[in-house]
Amino acid sequence: MVFDTLVDYDPSTKTVVPLLAKSWKEKDNNSIDFELRDDVVWHDGKKFSAGDVVYTLSWLIDPSSRFFNKYRWAWIKGDEKTSPNSVRLITDVRRPYDLLNLTGAPIYPAHVRAPSPGSCPPS
Repeated sequence: MVFDTLVDYDPSTKTVVPLLAKSWKEKDNNSIDFELRDDVVWHDGKKFSAGDVVYTLSWLIDPSSRFFNKYRWAWIKGDEKTSPNSVRLITDVRRPYDLLNLTGAPIYPAHVRAPSPGSCPPS
């Protein structure tokens, strides 16, 4: 894996810890708000942003995206950028292991992976 995730699992404390996210909180039973780090840049020097998270999560749940473990993301119903450094993840219903699932979702740079006009989308 080359890309980091929003959160990671710390086996010594048996807890989910921030990685690309600085913090998160449950807004209600159907959403999680993530505050993102503002000190991260991609390998090409472009700044990491909420747009990258929205791009990645939207790609994960897009019915036309095809990959082996697609079922792992069925609980995500949508996402939205709430500021340049914050994202709301919308779920069908919150489960205790939702954050743990996110440890397996690398965030991709939208400016590299998003299709340009006339190109094929990534699969």
